[in-house]
Amino acid sequence: MVKGQQVRVTIFGMEYTLKSEENPQFIVELANYLNEQMTEISERSSTNSALKIAILAALNITDDLFKERYEKDKLEKGIAEKCVSLRDQLDTAIDLSKQRETG
Repeated sequence: MVKGQQVRVTIFGMEYTLKSEENPQFIVELANYLNEQMTEISERSSTNSALKIAILAALNITDDLFKERYEKDKLEKGIAEKCVSLRDQLDTAIDLSKQRETG
């Protein structure tokens, strides 16, 4: 059983009561985003099937999610590589400094 507040939202002309532990405003934002996606698809598509429109919206949103995950992973890898490079540069600088002190 999901605990939390009930939130009423409208998605593609249908009203839903959702129960969530998330902030109600966040749930409304999610519903509004889905509604916008479905409306855009409906305007571009010849289908009147709400189910098909919902599936297309889900695929579009999933595509966006996967692209964002890929970009995040790429950025994290780049940051990790930069950290290794900076650590190596610091190690080299420290070693040179020690050599000068003892040399």
